[in-house]
Amino acid sequence: DTLIIGGGMAYTFLAAKGYAVGKSLLDESKIDYCKEMMAKAEAKGVKLLLPVDVVVADTFPDPIDGPIEVSTVDADAIPADKEGLDIGEKSCALFASAVKDAKTVVWNGPMGVFENPTLAKGTIAMAQALEDHKDEILAAAICEAVYEIDPELILLCLSGSKMMSEAKKIGLRAASEVFADRAYEDDGSLVARGKPGAVITDEDEAVSRVIGMVKNGTVESINGKIIELKPDSICLHGDGVKAVEFARRIKAELNANGIETAPLAQII
Repeated sequence: DTLIIGGGMAYTFLAAKGYAVGKSLLDESKIDYCKEMMAKAEAKGVKLLLPVDVVVADTFPDPIDGPIEVSTVDADAIPADKEGLDIGEKSCALFASAVKDAKTVVWNGPMGVFENPTLAKGTIAMAQALEDHKDEILAAAICEAVYEIDPELILLCLSGSKMMSEAKKIGLRAASEVFADRAYEDDGSLVARGKPGAVITDEDEAVSRVIGMVKNGTVESINGKIIELKPDSICLHGDGVKAVEFARRIKAELNANGIETAPLAQII
């Protein structure tokens, strides 16, 4: 759906748009090819994004990781005596916005001379953008795969998670799942098992938390913050010797509080 072109390749595309690129890397033999690619992208409705600003210097750094004086100029205003060596902040924001909704990303190379700390900012910004949105990207891919197999399937998702929101976007049936014997972080995610207090071993406490989650729609995080959630399903770990007894007790306590259990298909 979207092509993002940065790095050395971008300057031939900029030249194909009629921009002067100064001393930047340029393959003049490919200018017509770049024009064709831009025309094809437009005809097919594919976004082809080029840098809107670039980081320039007098010459390529030597040594490659040595200190270098740079400035940022618009992509259509590269001075004749300057060389483009990285994308600018406006381009970073543009490209980051483009990848946030991506389901699949194929990354072919850096945005600039990433071996140099001064010229690595564009590449780092892109990596950070993918890191910031990796949960959405993974959640969307999983939801779409489930939907393609059978749109009537019910996907169990952590309450309030990215998976839940992505499922709703495509009309996939999703059940909000809460955990009887796991602690929660302040953001609603589960405490990693390697941390102290991640698993609630006190059965009375676990049962009390389940009733509170179902009746009140809230749970207290490991740090004492009250988190809102919507329990459609309660996850009980079946790998303990008392797992069946624990499940029976939770069901009995739910019923005692006027809460009936039913198959997910009847409530989702």
